[in-house]
Amino acid sequence: MKRILYFYHENPLEKNAGNKTRVINLLRYFKNKGMVVDFVSIRNFGSTWTDHDKEVFEKSGFCRTLYLLSRKPKGKNLFQYWLSYKIPNFFFKLRKNPISLYLNYHIQKGFENVLKNETYDHIIINYVYWGELINKKNLLSRAMTILDTHDFTTPRHLDDKNFSLADFFGNEIKQMRYFDQIWAISSDEQYLFGQFYPYKTKLVPFMIDKPGPRLLPQKYEFIYVASDNPHNKEAAEWFFSKVFPSIPDSYRLLVVGKITKHIPDLPNVTKILHMDKIEEAYHSSKAAICPMLHGTGLKIKVVEALAHGLPVICQIRGVDGLPNKINNGCLVSENATAFGQNMLHVVEDEDFHEKHRVDGESLFLDYFQSEKVYKKLDRYFALKHEKHPIG
Repeated sequence: MKRILYFYHENPLEKNAGNKTRVINLLRYFKNKGMVVDFVSIRNFGSTWTDHDKEVFEKSGFCRTLYLLSRKPKGKNLFQYWLSYKIPNFFFKLRKNPISLYLNYHIQKGFENVLKNETYDHIIINYVYWGELINKKNLLSRAMTILDTHDFTTPRHLDDKNFSLADFFGNEIKQMRYFDQIWAISSDEQYLFGQFYPYKTKLVPFMIDKPGPRLLPQKYEFIYVASDNPHNKEAAEWFFSKVFPSIPDSYRLLVVGKITKHIPDLPNVTKILHMDKIEEAYHSSKAAICPMLHGTGLKIKVVEALAHGLPVICQIRGVDGLPNKINNGCLVSENATAFGQNMLHVVEDEDFHEKHRVDGESLFLDYFQSEKVYKKLDRYFALKHEKHPIG
């Protein structure tokens, strides 16, 4: 029975981002394979772990033990606070890797204390930002260390103050050298990271189970699912100012996710902040949009839409991370006019819609269906492959 220590900095039960969906699906894989998982997260970092969240997660069977680290030590004794955190953290930041933007002394020590409690066969760290957590090799007990990159990080910080491309990119690649395996979520990242670490880099695509048949009537011509990160907010502003005014009022758009907070109230737009069963939203829609202008990596919502048989109207960034850039179910638009025309074409021409639906569904079945990715993971973990249970 393999023992895994799994670090992810946020609460994955919050179904508001594709990276959290990836974490839950990997935890489901470990559970299906009978692996023992200890899960390490940060109590308040981007998302909050409430006592209820902790209880639900522990009862899910996804982990044996849930460790929640604090960003700073508790207590009000000012002298002890400076002695145990402020001063050590000052020197810690002086010597840490520039890519480790969010790591501090207290989180590092908390993770090392977890390593002292148990030995593991595999230690998985999500995102290169946290790569330095495994720096003390004497605490790893010969565990295989894995970095799940999720994305190519450097482009996210191009607009940061005092950003140095050479420094940031160099340190992102350098940090990977300390891991035994590097997981890439897409063929694009696999190619990039594989140029530096050809034998360590493994492709572990985003995965979801094949959706069930469409049972709901179509209520919407289009669906737009997104969080409210800066790239999505920029995309939404562009779409609703440059594209949507050209779409007839009779065509209905469903918007799901935190991006709804940044979208105007319009008579033919339905906004839903959160849905427990996102498949119902896809099943009641005919096509999806992904108007992102910037941003790196695979767009999880594009894969979800294709899996549910929806063609996707997008800009060039929408096909980032897909294994092929044509005949993949996506209609790539070069400007606002073309974007609007593609939206109309895909809902008004049934043959055109069917062609892109079939292309997208085929892509999903070949690359992103859970059964396909399980086979890859079985090889990486040296397991005999068995058909995995659905759900």
